[in-house]
Amino acid sequence: MAYILMPQALRNAMPALVNHTVSLFRNSSLAMAIGVAELTHTVKEIENQSFRGR
Repeated sequence: MAYILMPQALRNAMPALVNHTVSLFRNSSLAMAIGVAELTHTVKEIENQSFRGR
């Protein structure tokens, strides 16, 4: 019975779970501070590797 119901339950619950997770991440100020710092660092690394600016 679990092999039949679990895939259907996960398929139905996945959009809500993803939306909730994204909402929690976006509303967290700590995650925002870490995200901006990581994004800036990653962009600088890519520019250094490719020697391309804007």
